[in-house]
Amino acid sequence: MWKNLSDAFGPRFLRDFGSTAPQIWQDAIRSLKDHEIARGFRRLALHGSASSPTLPQFVKACKTVGEMTDQRGNVLVEGESARPALPRLPNKQETDIYQQWGQSSIAKFLVRSNVRCLSDDELAGLCTVRDRLVAQFREIGTEEKVQPEEFLKAAFKAYERAIAA
Repeated sequence: MWKNLSDAFGPRFLRDFGSTAPQIWQDAIRSLKDHEIARGFRRLALHGSASSPTLPQFVKACKTVGEMTDQRGNVLVEGESARPALPRLPNKQETDIYQQWGQSSIAKFLVRSNVRCLSDDELAGLCTVRDRLVAQFREIGTEEKVQPEEFLKAAFKAYERAIAA
């Protein structure tokens, strides 16, 4: 690994850090998974910096999913757009209790059921079902008090039907 870093960043890397990895670098590299290290190398290569990465920069390049930005929010590495596992909700101030129940219901359903890994289309289908349920329960909630357990029970049934279809 150290040789790969020194080959990638040249003599300057060896001048900055030495010919053998310091213990702190060894510990950090050992904590990373192979795919994270590959991601870090790819990102650092795309970044095209003339200087050697610091340990925090290397770890950030390995661990960050999506676009890498500096402290000011400027994009450092483009081409790998962030994609959350589940669709994001608007900011907390804009969500109501039904949206919160809906978002957590998909996660709970996937954890509690024996559902295989879903494709993007199947997950999008669950989100469509969730959005319909949220609208229905919001409408019901204006007339009577709805409990989260009721929503979750209805959501699980609807998700099971959607996956079976």
